[in-house]
This record gives sequence, C-alpha cells and structure tokens, in this order.
Amino acid sequence: VTRGAVAFGDEPVADPAGAAVWGLVRSAQAEHPGRFVLLDEEAVREASREAATEAVQEAAREAGRESAGESAREAGGATGAGA
Repeated sequence: VTRGAVAFGDEPVADPAGAAVWGLVRSAQAEHPGRFVLLDEEAVREASREAATEAVQEAAREAGRESAGESAREAGGATGAGA
C-alpha cells in the first residue's frame, strides 16, 4: 500500500520512492501473476470520487427520465380521459 506513488493526469508523482516500489512490484507481478497486489490510497480516493460523481450524474439522468416519463403519462392520461 502506497500513498501518492501514482500520478493523475498532469499532476506530478507525490512519492517518487513509492513510484519506484510500484515499478519493482510490477516486475514481480509480470513474473508471478496473481501473487502481488498494488494499492495506492490516493488512486483509490480519486477513483471513488470519480465513481461517486458518475453515480450522481446517472441518478440525475434517471430522475430526469422518470420525470419526463411521468409527465408524458400524466399528459396522455389527461388526454385519454377527456376523449
């Protein structure tokens, strides 16, 4: 487990020594698949933020679809009742 060993976008690596460890462990992973796991706390936080943002956006889209669907049903129901 490292913190700041992985860079995001244009950001520099916060922990160069940790980045070197990642390189070493990646070599070990290539030789022994499934025996080593790499985890960077900052990477997990960033991924969690992105996933949360995407989840909120998806929920908003779904809510918009439901609202649009309800409005269409209400409009159709009112038209159908008067016909």
